[in-house]
Amino acid sequence: MSNKNLPIFIQERRDGTRRVVPHLLAKAAIDFYHLQIVRESKSSRARVFAWYPEGYYQLVGGEVLRALIRDVIYRTDPSLISFPVIQEAEKLVRESLEDIKEEELNRYEHLINVENGMVLVTPQCVSLMDHDDSFLSTIQLPLRFLEEEAPTPTMDAFLEDLSDGDPEVRQLLWEVVGVICSNYSIKHFKQCPVLVGKGNTGKSVFFELMMRMVGERNSSVIDMERLEKKFGTNDLYQKRLCGCADMSCREIGELKTFKQVTGGDPIFAEAKGLPGYSFRYGGMLLYCCNQLPQFGGDHGEWVYHRFLPIPCDRVIPPEKQNKFLIPMLMEEKDAIFRKGLTALQGVIGRGFAFTEPAAVRARRNEYRLTDSPCAAFVTECMAEKGQPGACRLDYVISQVYQVYKRWSLDSGINYLSRRLFREGVAEALGTTGSKVLVKKEAGMCFRDRTLTEEAVRLYLRER
Repeated sequence: MSNKNLPIFIQERRDGTRRVVPHLLAKAAIDFYHLQIVRESKSSRARVFAWYPEGYYQLVGGEVLRALIRDVIYRTDPSLISFPVIQEAEKLVRESLEDIKEEELNRYEHLINVENGMVLVTPQCVSLMDHDDSFLSTIQLPLRFLEEEAPTPTMDAFLEDLSDGDPEVRQLLWEVVGVICSNYSIKHFKQCPVLVGKGNTGKSVFFELMMRMVGERNSSVIDMERLEKKFGTNDLYQKRLCGCADMSCREIGELKTFKQVTGGDPIFAEAKGLPGYSFRYGGMLLYCCNQLPQFGGDHGEWVYHRFLPIPCDRVIPPEKQNKFLIPMLMEEKDAIFRKGLTALQGVIGRGFAFTEPAAVRARRNEYRLTDSPCAAFVTECMAEKGQPGACRLDYVISQVYQVYKRWSLDSGINYLSRRLFREGVAEALGTTGSKVLVKKEAGMCFRDRTLTEEAVRLYLRER
C-alpha cells in the first residue's frame, strides 16, 4: 500500500518502517464503529457501545473493545498490531468520547428495531424505516416486519387453549405480545403480565415464545424473588424482557424493587466486584406461576394493580400436548409480530392501557383477598353501615381488633399489631387511616364500616 493510501493512524518513518499513532487509531475506531459512552456520574463505571452493521448498538466490554481496535489495524496491516498501542488507544477512546445520558439509549419508543429496519408504530399507522445509528438503538429483535398481516393458524389455536376460549383474554394475550415486542417501557403501563393457572396449560410455552421472539441477547430469566435481592437488578440492564416461566409462590418479602421497576423509577444495580450504578428499566416483565406470590410490606390496592393476572385454566391432556409447538410457533414469528403490532396500536390509543377482561379483574380481586389478611377480614367480617348483615352498633377500634385477632387465629394467620391493622384496613378500603376513622362518644370507630352480626356472634361474644 502506498503512503498516499495509508489511513491517517499509520505513519511512515524516515527509514521506511511504519508505526501506529495511538490517538489517531482511537479516533479511527470511534469514527468507524460510531462509538458512544455512557458514564455513571456517581461512579467510575463507563459503558462503551459500538454500532454493528446489522443495525444496532451493542455494549462492548474491555476485551471486545480492544478486539475492535485491533481489527481497525488488521484491515490495513496485521504486522502493525501491538498490544501496548491497542491498550493506549482504548484508554484514549474512553477519555475522548463525549458522555451521553443513559436516557438517550432507545429513547425513540415509537420505533422498534428489527432485522429489516426500524418499525414506526402509532395508533394510526405502522410503517418501516431504514436503520440509523442516530437513533441510538441497542435492542434489535430477531424478527422481520411484514407489510401485511399473514395467517397464524398455530398461534390462533394455541391462544384459544391458553385463554380457555375467552375472546377477551385472547385479545389481552395479543396485546401482551405486541407490548413485549415493542420498544415501550413498562413505566407507561405500570403493570406486569402474570400468566397464572395449573400446569400443562401452555403458560411456559407462551413465555418461551416471547423470549425467543425478543432474542436471547435482549432477555434475561430472573425470578421475582431474585429481583428483590442485592445483585438481581443487574440482570435487567439493557434487556427488553425479563421474568421466568415458573415463579415461586412462597413469600417474597416487600416488593420494593418490583414497584420501582414497574413504576419506571431509577433503580440501583451492581455486579460482584464492580462499582454500582443507577438506571431506569426500559423493558417489560413477564411471569408465569401456578399461584400468585405472597409478599410482605405494603398491601394497598395500587400494589395489586401492578399485577396483570391472566387466568390460564384449560389443562391440556397428555394425548393432546404438542411437543413441537414452540418450533411450529417460531415458524410464524414474523406474522405473530405483525398481528401483535395491531394489538399494540389499540393499547397505545387507549393511553397505554391493556384491556382488562372480567376474568382478569376477578383473579386480581381474589388475589388481593387471599394475600392481604386485612382485605380478607374486611370482606368477611365487616360491612357498610346500614347494609343487610351489618350490626346497628358502632364498635370501637379495640373491639374490632379483638374480633380481628380471633378471626386470624381461626384462619391460621399471624395477626398484625393494632397500628398495622388500622393501616391495613385503611389500605383495603382504598383510603388513609385518618379518613377511615371517626371519633364517637365511646371512642374511635370506623367511619363507614362496622362489624357484621355474624362476626360479632362468632368472635366478640364470650366463648
